[in-house]
Amino acid sequence: MYVRQVNGQTLTLAVSGLLWRSSLVMIDQETESLWSHLLGTAMQGPLEGSKLEAIPSTMTDWGSWRERYPSTTVMQMSRTTNEYRRGMHLNEIMLPSYPLPDALVIGLVGDGKARCWRFDSLRIDLVINDRFAGQPVVAVFEPKSGTATVFSRIFAGQEMSFTFKGGKLVDDRQQSEWDPITGEAADEAHEGRQLRKLPGIVSLKPAWIDFHPETTVWSKGS
Repeated sequence: MYVRQVNGQTLTLAVSGLLWRSSLVMIDQETESLWSHLLGTAMQGPLEGSKLEAIPSTMTDWGSWRERYPSTTVMQMSRTTNEYRRGMHLNEIMLPSYPLPDALVIGLVGDGKARCWRFDSLRIDLVINDRFAGQPVVAVFEPKSGTATVFSRIFAGQEMSFTFKGGKLVDDRQQSEWDPITGEAADEAHEGRQLRKLPGIVSLKPAWIDFHPETTVWSKGS
């Protein structure tokens, strides 16, 4: 997900019908520049070299989202794909050549660096306390919905580490509980506050590595 303003101009983005490295290419109606959906960078046209600002988003199932935000609004479009729903098998409906645990990663980019965490690792560990570009981060996998998220481990000026207990994130400072999808506090100690969600991008692992050849991939001991 990106902010669609560039240099003070609001863009209207659509699917161009083109592919680059087997990946979707967007086009803006205002200048007809072509954009990589994975990089958020204009590759051709008047805005070539410009970059869209990535903002945090959540790729989850409808039930989990509505449970947390019962009065949410939703954009209704014509159905062109299968639903992303709890318990579905991506390898059966949209990724026939990739087994699910090995297919996806969630990654971050910044300061000329990139790092990703594999879903198969996250499905085992559920919580990975890590560092990226010198900053403490935590990659989280919520198994009920299959949702991966990345948060900052800095809260109220303090660095924290997390474990996964009883369906919640638990910090090592006060043993407070946090929602693993939204980062919202789940106990009274920090009621109304939440962890800072980072703009993690869910991608096929081969595509992530292709677009970010400099990426590091988390593994135990790395």
